[in-house]
Amino acid sequence: AAGHARTTCVLPVCIDCCTSTSSSSSSSSSSSSSSLLDHLIMTVDDFVAQKAVATYPGTAEARLTQHVATNLAVVQSLVPARIQGQLLSSHPQLLVETDMQSWLDFLTSFGFQKDQITDVLRSTPEVFYTSTVFQAGQLLFFLRQNLQLSDEEVVKQCLKWAAALQPDTTHESMMAVASCLQQQFQLSQEQLLTVLQTFPEVLGWNVEADILPKLEFFNSLGSHGQRVLDTVYDKDSGWLQVGPDTV
Repeated sequence: AAGHARTTCVLPVCIDCCTSTSSSSSSSSSSSSSSLLDHLIMTVDDFVAQKAVATYPGTAEARLTQHVATNLAVVQSLVPARIQGQLLSSHPQLLVETDMQSWLDFLTSFGFQKDQITDVLRSTPEVFYTSTVFQAGQLLFFLRQNLQLSDEEVVKQCLKWAAALQPDTTHESMMAVASCLQQQFQLSQEQLLTVLQTFPEVLGWNVEADILPKLEFFNSLGSHGQRVLDTVYDKDSGWLQVGPDTV
């Protein structure tokens, strides 16, 4: 009985498919009770479900559609049971605002192993719902085409490069960042790679909003500004230590 209950939890019936007129009253009753919140209470516990609502209010209104059920099944297949509650209560958007199966298929096709995908999901779960598979593809293309990294190197450093994925990251924006850094700091290709490997989140910055205003500020300080820049940039190592919030 316990094993049967677990199977039904992982692969719930799609309530949106119950459209037969002969069973409309039964369908309506099932739909009224089949919510994501109810399912979380049943499969995890009430505390986790309520915390999920506090984190993302949309959880309370979400229905247990096939899309949500598939996302849940993918998360459960990747994350150990002992931490599923913590992950889902902190990031319920994983069930509602993304397509986990598409992410899994994409990363697997690129050469990621299951444990590597699990590491990314546990370390930076927000990447899966604040960015898209298309953006991830553009990032991987940039790393291979512009930074000349091999697929093996990209996969090996996947946790690091995930930081570059921001909601508005595009191949063009990453190209603009790389070009700006090389022009402003006279970086060689090797030095650029060192900078981005050390601070991959720089790739997610906006040149006009994040980089140029800060450089203009330092330049306006004259020699004093140059001394400040010397403390955050080392020409030999290529380290750039200015965060997006640094003034």
